[in-house]
Amino acid sequence: MTLKFPNARLLVHALLSSERLSGAQAIARGACQFGLIPADSVLDVLEEKNGHQCQCLATAKNIVKKHFEQCQKPSGTPVNAEEVWSAIEKQLNNFPQLTNGLTPSKDSPVGQTSPCLNHAPALVDVMLQQIMRYS
Repeated sequence: MTLKFPNARLLVHALLSSERLSGAQAIARGACQFGLIPADSVLDVLEEKNGHQCQCLATAKNIVKKHFEQCQKPSGTPVNAEEVWSAIEKQLNNFPQLTNGLTPSKDSPVGQTSPCLNHAPALVDVMLQQIMRYS
């Protein structure tokens, strides 16, 4: 499987490098710019620092939930955001270079995000692929 959204990855990379946003902030801002969530939802989807999960993953999961809460399929059948998130996790598992470091070990300092930060652009790509698939 290949990554398909080079412009999305470039935008998130630019947000990370030029605006010095955290990975979670860049993912949230990118989701807003791609029309996945409204601008006033950016702060709602940001995940607080914790030692159990990468902030980028937690924020991406919140974006998926928020996106599917706000939009309905043309058929009117609601999309199960948990099903979409499971598909994202499954797709991420196909990319060992992405999953290494996304979930900090129990011994990691709380809030350690550097490996997670490096994977934010590709995570956005995978998230967009699955959202497009289920929309």
